[in-house]
Amino acid sequence: MGVEEAERTPPSIHRIARCRTTDCPAEDRPFEVVLYENAGNPKYVAVCGRPGDTITDLMEVELAT
Repeated sequence: MGVEEAERTPPSIHRIARCRTTDCPAEDRPFEVVLYENAGNPKYVAVCGRPGDTITDLMEVELAT
């Protein structure tokens, strides 16, 4: 069961997302997010929950090992 479940999980990445929507309460605040691969372009995208705008301004996160 564990292997089958892992096979169904799409590739993911960790990024920092920032909403750039003017007057959004989350404007320019960094949020660490886990993004899963999409079939289309852009491959990875976040959405701000407040205005519902897509966020493609994604910065890499250095994960502790």
